[in-house]
Amino acid sequence: VKDSQVDIDYVNYVHYHEVKKHAANKIVDVNPHFYMKIKELIEEIDRALLERPSHMLVTDRESIERKVIQIAQRRLSKMVRLVMSGGGEEVKDKLTPEESILMRSLESSLEAWNRYIAGIFSKGVEKGG
Repeated sequence: VKDSQVDIDYVNYVHYHEVKKHAANKIVDVNPHFYMKIKELIEEIDRALLERPSHMLVTDRESIERKVIQIAQRRLSKMVRLVMSGGGEEVKDKLTPEESILMRSLESSLEAWNRYIAGIFSKGVEKGG
């Protein structure tokens, strides 16, 4: 699955497993260049639409767009949940490069937030003691 050709069937497969089937903390293993391949697929469909417009191509493009947005949102939601629970390590090999950057940013932001909150209380204890 990870090295599969990214086409409408692959998008449907990932959508089913990511959005419909898997639990909230399970991330599906996707082609490492998933988003880049989706961009190429959409560009290919757009070129085909210019050359020979068809209702079927328009429907495919709309379906891919809708499903990829849902996939990306679900994966983001899962990443946030995993970062908050400290379970992000288990899925890092299933993330695309773009998602890995996002995951590191989420982890960094959460760490900074936790330090800020802890700082509120540690400073209060020092002043009160």
